Amino acid sequence: MRFDTRAIALSMAMACSSVLAADPVVDQDKAISERELLYALEHIPGEMREELRDSPARRFQFISSLLAGKRFLARASELGGEDDSDIEFELELQAVARKFMEKRFLETLDVPDMEQLAQEKYRAEKEEMAFVPEKRRISHILLRCDIDSCESEALGAKLDEIKNELTDPTSFGALAKLYSDDPDSFRKGGVVDASFSADDSRVLERLRVAVFAAPELGIISEPVRTKVGYHIVRVDEIAPSYYRDYEDIKDKVIAILEKRYRQERLQEYVESFGATEKLVVDDFMFNMLLEEAFDKAESDG
Repeated sequence: MRFDTRAIALSMAMACSSVLAADPVVDQDKAISERELLYALEHIPGEMREELRDSPARRFQFISSLLAGKRFLARASELGGEDDSDIEFELELQAVARKFMEKRFLETLDVPDMEQLAQEKYRAEKEEMAFVPEKRRISHILLRCDIDSCESEALGAKLDEIKNELTDPTSFGALAKLYSDDPDSFRKGGVVDASFSADDSRVLERLRVAVFAAPELGIISEPVRTKVGYHIVRVDEIAPSYYRDYEDIKDKVIAILEKRYRQERLQEYVESFGATEKLVVDDFMFNMLLEEAFDKAESDG
């Protein structure tokens, strides 16, 4: 829940209120009984109870949520009052009623045309929304090795042998099938199907750096060492970076704006069921019940 100045003012009023009502929380037509409040306090996580001790704003949020549940239930079922004989059952009903009322609200919400806002968002956030980075596709011959074997003379001789045979670029595929230890690409002549960008975490960092440092298509002059071994790499394709046109992503941008609009209106709707300016809280009783909930959690622990 978002907190505005009204909410903070209410929470401050709660902290210093002197209450004569029998129920610990009273707000216009709704009240939270001692039993209800204790039950709710006992059934929230311990870290949330700690926050209720220290933060008036969090306490306000907690109380407002309880009041909203009661009002959602009353609105959904058109009840004139509450029966707290079975608190657990009523809380379940409140949750169901809240979902029902939220669903009904969203179904009847009139969403305005977002076309103009979408164009403005595209222009303002073009870099984040429309930029497609350069991508490259490669083939490679992988010679697997660990820390010790990567330094062996035998592996060095094998690398030199392959590099000498690569004086004919057309032989790359055949050599990959013959020498590569990559089980996914060696049958395809070393071809790696997926292209990748310079920050694609799926690809080993040293390999990415070497590939994107290459000035043009073709075989990278020196083998690239990574944690899995040595890679003899050929850059097969370079797809330059570009910006997607507005029309290409218009539907996505509008969908984002419509979703945000629904979320904001729903938040306002839910808050309208919560605490009002007439909220009165018996701070002494609230603190007493809060400590009782702590004690019960400790004894049950």
